[in-house]
Amino acid sequence: MSKSYWIWYPGDFELYHGMKQNFSRVERGFGWPAFWKSEGFRNRVAFRRTYHLEEETSFAVYSNAIGHVLAGEKKYPFGKKITCGPGEVTVAVHAGCVEAFPCIYIEGDVICSDTGWMAAGRQEQIFHQTVTESDSLGIQ
Repeated sequence: MSKSYWIWYPGDFELYHGMKQNFSRVERGFGWPAFWKSEGFRNRVAFRRTYHLEEETSFAVYSNAIGHVLAGEKKYPFGKKITCGPGEVTVAVHAGCVEAFPCIYIEGDVICSDTGWMAAGRQEQIFHQTVTESDSLGIQ
């Protein structure tokens, strides 16, 4: 099995935790939210990657968000075993969450959540390289 990591849109981890810190301030016994502009994380993210499969393979997608997986032309819910291939297959994961930044974990021998995935906010046309928990933790 390949090494999988939780992945998310670049910068959202830092924006989320900065926002949590800015809104947890207490002064003189009162909640004291930040009075400066505080950027929020993207609450809707699309992840995408194309694979060239030599044989049939299975995987499952997990997330802290709501959404679905699009493998080829078929939609699947999170947490369900998905089988596809052989041949070229594009896997797209659409995730949305208002409580925290959307992140995904893909478990499989070939199709897994690693550094090869791209991510885009809902309104963006350009996909960016995803960030993994190993990047944030400095794991090699």
